[in-house]
Amino acid sequence: MTRQRTARHRGPTPDHNDGRGMTSASKTENGNCAGKVEYGYSLIQAGARTERIQYDASDNATSWKRYEVDGLLTYRVDERYDSDEDGLDSGDPWRVVEKRTYGPGLIGNLLFKEVLKYPDPTSDLNPDQRVYYYGYDAVGNVILITEEYCGGTAYKYCFHQDTFGNELQEGWFESDSWSEAEDHGIFEHQTGKEYDSFTGLYFYHFRWYDPVVGRFTSRSPLLPWEESAYVYCENDPVNLVDVDGVLPWYLELFEGISDFAYGFSDVLLFGQFDELIGLVERGTGMEIMDQCLLNKGSRSYEAGRWGGFLHSLLSGFAGGWRAAGTKAPELEFAHWIPDWFLKRFPRWIRNAFGKSRFNGNYISGRLHYKIDYYRYPPGYKKWGKKWPWPIQQSYRMPSLYKGGALGAGYGLGGYTFSGDNEICK
Repeated sequence: MTRQRTARHRGPTPDHNDGRGMTSASKTENGNCAGKVEYGYSLIQAGARTERIQYDASDNATSWKRYEVDGLLTYRVDERYDSDEDGLDSGDPWRVVEKRTYGPGLIGNLLFKEVLKYPDPTSDLNPDQRVYYYGYDAVGNVILITEEYCGGTAYKYCFHQDTFGNELQEGWFESDSWSEAEDHGIFEHQTGKEYDSFTGLYFYHFRWYDPVVGRFTSRSPLLPWEESAYVYCENDPVNLVDVDGVLPWYLELFEGISDFAYGFSDVLLFGQFDELIGLVERGTGMEIMDQCLLNKGSRSYEAGRWGGFLHSLLSGFAGGWRAAGTKAPELEFAHWIPDWFLKRFPRWIRNAFGKSRFNGNYISGRLHYKIDYYRYPPGYKKWGKKWPWPIQQSYRMPSLYKGGALGAGYGLGGYTFSGDNEICK
């Protein structure tokens, strides 16, 4: 039975007056303000945070960050620095502090990030640059951080937490301090989401999450029968995962979707999905994804391959249906199976396969003469001789079937060449 979360959070008091997320939170000590933090959000990308400003007890800004986002992903973080040494304000310039690289997937998709630390708080020169690679458990929680070694001191962090995202010092491995890692620019923990140490909350895009009580700090935007108002992952974060703070999903579903999409794409690319990713990585100089993270031996991948085949087949039929044309004054209908032959069959067959795209195409009068042995319209002599019988049949065959055959051939070829996982052997 899953443990219920009923404790009361003792952290800063949040404010949700904005309607797009928590706009501010403040701390008090002995009845006096001990600091606060303010957040800004995108007006055009729902759930995207764009700014964070932290203040001390005297209401002076101590940290001012902005976030470059694309959808729900943050690709770069900048901060203002006190260039004129009169305190942080809106007139101070920006400097880059983080650059992030993501892979496919919705959880555990932050592959690595470059963190820049500046020795001079009033300058953007000579930053100490470190690249950290992220390792995850099956739920997408960050459990391991390793640094790209460039001749200096290589940092490695191992994290342990409970299922609701609270830091634990003991586990099946020795755990490092989250606050120590935060000093090096590492804030991601529960399902890869950012942990704000000032508020003690996780940023889940559409809502903020409190791991102490296992609840979101604001109501779900969904209807009550779609999702509980504040409950996190239906109190079962072992088997459920919440991607954006709106609706939790079963982990198996995410893995299945990823493998299905992998198989689907592999068929359409004739088994060259891995090679395409490698080509892009070599061209950009960045690692986009680990090609062994996706399972080519799973049933979802195989279902994706069949999905790719069916997509090719149906696309071929759709293209053929369009190529067959429609009834128009300047076009004539060319039968594949002639009327004299269809008269031998019941009326319902004649109606179904008469003048329909299942039994011919709408073509020009000249082409109709060329491919129909019995067709001799007025003025036909100026069009020359009829084409040979094999060519006639290739034109008379309904484009619907020819398109389907081409689609089936493409899909079968893609299915045949996909599925080989040589890179991961």
